Amino acid sequence: MCGICGIVGADHANPETRLTLEKMVHVMKHRGPDDEGFYLDEFVALGHARLSIIDVECGGQPMPNEDKSVWIVLNGEIYNYIELRDELTAKGHVFSTRSDTEVVLHSYEEYGEACVKGFNGMFAFAIWDKRNRKLFLARDRVGIKPLYYTQQRGQFLFASEIKGLLENQMCRRQADMASVAEYMVRSYVTGERTFLSDVKKLEPGTTLVYEHGSARKSKYWDVSFGEEDRGEEYYVEKLAWLISDSVRLQLRSDVPLGAYLSGGIDSSTVVCAASKLLSRPVKTFSGAFAEGPRYDERKYIGIVRDVCRTDHHEVIPTMDEFFEKLPLLIWFLDEPVVGAGVFPQYAVSALASKHVKVVLGGQGGDELFAGYTKYYRPYFTERISDLARLRFDQSSPSTIIPDFFMFLRNRGSTDIPAFFRRLSMPSALSVLTPSMRSLATELPSFATPEGLGGLDLMLYFDLKEYLQGLLHVEDRASMAASIESRVPILDHRIVELAASVPYKYKMRHGLTKYLLRQAARGSVPDVILSRRDKMGFPTPIDVWFSRRGRTVLSFLGSPEVKARGILDRKRAIEVVSDHVRGKSNNSFLIWKMINIELWFSLFIEGKGVHETGSFEELEEVKDD
Repeated sequence: MCGICGIVGADHANPETRLTLEKMVHVMKHRGPDDEGFYLDEFVALGHARLSIIDVECGGQPMPNEDKSVWIVLNGEIYNYIELRDELTAKGHVFSTRSDTEVVLHSYEEYGEACVKGFNGMFAFAIWDKRNRKLFLARDRVGIKPLYYTQQRGQFLFASEIKGLLENQMCRRQADMASVAEYMVRSYVTGERTFLSDVKKLEPGTTLVYEHGSARKSKYWDVSFGEEDRGEEYYVEKLAWLISDSVRLQLRSDVPLGAYLSGGIDSSTVVCAASKLLSRPVKTFSGAFAEGPRYDERKYIGIVRDVCRTDHHEVIPTMDEFFEKLPLLIWFLDEPVVGAGVFPQYAVSALASKHVKVVLGGQGGDELFAGYTKYYRPYFTERISDLARLRFDQSSPSTIIPDFFMFLRNRGSTDIPAFFRRLSMPSALSVLTPSMRSLATELPSFATPEGLGGLDLMLYFDLKEYLQGLLHVEDRASMAASIESRVPILDHRIVELAASVPYKYKMRHGLTKYLLRQAARGSVPDVILSRRDKMGFPTPIDVWFSRRGRTVLSFLGSPEVKARGILDRKRAIEVVSDHVRGKSNNSFLIWKMINIELWFSLFIEGKGVHETGSFEELEEVKDD
C-alpha cells in the first residue's frame, strides 16, 4: 500500500518541478511512511511514498526494468504475483527482486496494456514507457485502490489522493457544485466526477493512456449477470472454495498481519478462514461504543474470538475524540462520502497499526450477496412473477408462502421502524439554497446493463456506485493509520460468481445473504450465521450531535456558511434544533452538512486544520 503521483509535460530542468513532486509525495506520506522515491527525466516526473509489505528490502519505487526504458509506481498488492512470476520466468524474464511491483513491470513488457487482465489484486499503478513516451494508468476491477488525475495547461497530473494533486499549482481549487449537490442527495458522487471541477477519478476496471498530449480510456472489465442455474449446491461449494483461496492469497505478507472483526457474517467468515490457514493465532481488532447495546457487538465478537482463539484487541472511541478528529478525518477523506463510519474505522485502524501492518476485512458481502433489507422488495417482486409463470421451485405456492411470512417477520422488525423514522426526517433538498436545489434536481442518471431483473439491477448499482463510497472510506481510514486493508470477499472471482448466481439463491427463507451463510456453514459459528440483526459498527452521532448541539449550531450558524451559499443557514439551524429537542433524528443530514462546510474550509479556502486540530478550534477560527 502506497501513495503514487506523477507529472507529464512539466519543465523538468526547472528545480520547481522536483520541489512540487516532493510536496505531492509528502502530503500523502501517511500512505507510505517507510520510504520515498523519485524519478525525473525530460518528459515525466514520478513520485512514490512506500508502505513496505512485500520484499521489504528490495521493493523500492519508482522501479525500472533492466534497461530502464520502463518505470513503474504501484499502490496496492498483486496477490497472485508468485504464480505470475513463475509464468514470466518461464517466458525468459529475469527478476532482480521478490516484489509484486516487478511482476507488474515484466507483465507489461510481455503483454502490454492487456497485462491488467492477469492480475488478482487491489491496485492503482502508473507505468512510464520511455521509448514510446507513453503513460499507462490502471485501476483494479472493483475500485479498491484510488487514482485521480487532471490535465492543466499542457500537463497531465495523477495521484493516489486529491490532496496530492492540489500540491501542484496547476490544479485549481474550484468546487464542482453539481457534485456537492449530488453528495447531499445520494451521499456519494457517481461516475468519474469529484468535488473539484478539474479533477477526475479513474473508474474501476479502467485503464488510461496519455500520449501526444491527449488521454484515452479503456474499460477492461465489467461484471456480467448470468441466467444459467447450476443448482444451489454448486454455488455453495464454489463460493466456499473461492473464499478460502482468496484469503489464502491475501495472507501473503512479509510483515505482521491481522484482521478486523465486527461480529457480523462477513468479517467472521474472513477471520474463520484465516484461522484455518494460519498456524498461529490471528490478531483481530474491533471496536464498540459505550452509548448502549445498539452500538456494541462485543457479544458476537467474543463468540468468534473464542472459537478461533484469536489474539484480540479492541478500542472504545469516545464523543470527545470524534469532535477532536473530525476535521482531520475530512482532510484524510479528500471529499465527503457516505456516513460517519470513517470515525470508528479510523479508530480501529489506529489500534491495529500498533500491532500489524496489514489487516483483512469483510467489506463487500452485503453488496454482492444481498445483505440489506432494501433488497427484499425486488426479490419478492421476481419471486411472485416467477410463481405467476409457474416456473419457480416446482411452481408450488407451498414454497413461497413460508418464505413470504419469514420475509414479513424479518423486514418488519427493521424496515417498519425505519419507515416511520423517515417520515419525520427532513430531506437534503430542504437545507440547500435555491441554486443548490436546482443542481440537486438535475442529478446524472446511472447507466445499467439491459435485461437485468430488479434485484440484480439494484446489486449492480450498489457494486458500481454505493460500494465505491464504502471502499473510499476503507482506503482512507486505513491509510490514515498507515496500514494496508485487504478485502478478500471482493476478489474479482467472487464478484463474478456472485453475479452469475440466480437471484433465488441470494435471498431465501426470509434471509439476506443466504448463499454466503450457506458457504460459511461449518466454518463460522451458527449463532453468527443465524443473525438477523445487521449493525455494521454504527456510530452514535445521533447521541453526540444532541449532546454537542450548541457547538454544531454555532458552526452551521456562522457567517461563512451563509457566504458559501450551499446551505440555507436558517433551515440548517432548524434541523439541528429539532434534533437536539428530540423532535426527529436528523443526525445523518447534520453529518452531511458539517462535512460539506468543513470540506470547503479545508480544501477550497485553506482554513482550519490539516494534520492537527479539533472541531472546536476550527470553530474559533471561523468566529474570529
